[in-house]
Amino acid sequence: VGLRSPAEEEITWNTHTISVQKIEVNVSFPDDVFEFIPPAGAVVMTGRGGFSSGGGGGGIARFADDDLRHYEHRGSHEWEGETLVEHSKWKLRGTTLIFERRLTFSENGEELKIVERSKSPAGESETSCSLRLK
Repeated sequence: VGLRSPAEEEITWNTHTISVQKIEVNVSFPDDVFEFIPPAGAVVMTGRGGFSSGGGGGGIARFADDDLRHYEHRGSHEWEGETLVEHSKWKLRGTTLIFERRLTFSENGEELKIVERSKSPAGESETSCSLRLK
């Protein structure tokens, strides 16, 4: 089984071994065993979606028939001392975008400094701001 995490190119391969002890063939099942009736209010969505999660991060992918609406995201968070660092990688319209957001509280806890670094194939940028909390 191969698994490609959202917004990543590498595939992780796993092998599963199954041992069968007993097989029955031509077994009769009631007609309604495999019948699916959507619940009232269910909405039909086109395209395919996926989600994965593990450890300090996770990802999501939305596969659409229209390539402009296809997206993949993989994100994680970690503490670096007193700073919470958020890593975010997106694949949109065939382009990979990487974001890093750093949240640092002032010593008195009255202000939050936010620094965001953004990276695309064309270059990088950095923005920062402060948010008063009290």
